[in-house]
Amino acid sequence: MKKSLIAMSLFMFFLSSCNDKPEVQPFDDALFLNVYPNPFRNFVYVTASQGNQLTILQVLDTKGKSILNEVVSQSDQTFDLDLQGEPSGTYYVVVQAGENKTVRKAIKL
Repeated sequence: MKKSLIAMSLFMFFLSSCNDKPEVQPFDDALFLNVYPNPFRNFVYVTASQGNQLTILQVLDTKGKSILNEVVSQSDQTFDLDLQGEPSGTYYVVVQAGENKTVRKAIKL
């Protein structure tokens, strides 16, 4: 028991004296993307906020085929995407504003 306590004390000392902490990257809220409802049936709504940058909105299927590709330039947008003619499955909504790119998965029932 004494050996266990010594080993545990040394381990705790090692943990408390360790200076190698991972760097925390600041959250970049310049590009926000919300896709809802998810899963969806025919229509999916996309809310994107990207500041005042020119934005590209894309919807891709799982093979990387572009279903939708739009360029928008307003700061806050809500888009109603009509995917009635597309088959059920997984789609990726991509918003790119300048150097920032955000991807969300959307599932069509």
